[in-house]
Amino acid sequence: MPGELSCGDVAGDLLSDYHDGALPTEKKDAVEEHIQICRPCMNAVRGYCAAARLAKAAMWTEPPDHSEKSLIEYLRRHGAI
Repeated sequence: MPGELSCGDVAGDLLSDYHDGALPTEKKDAVEEHIQICRPCMNAVRGYCAAARLAKAAMWTEPPDHSEKSLIEYLRRHGAI
């Protein structure tokens, strides 16, 4: 098994740290070795990275000017404020 990692290790426990660059060099190298020969894990890494990019972009998107007023009205209608 490449780098002694299973698909569960790569696509599960290590994926976030790999994406964030937080893995020790040995683990990072093992993940990269694994995804070079394992298409499902490569797809999992690509999908995770794409989702992370979209989430980051969404965090910097400014809400429309009217959204604060709409939210306040909604909360008042439902007795939250």
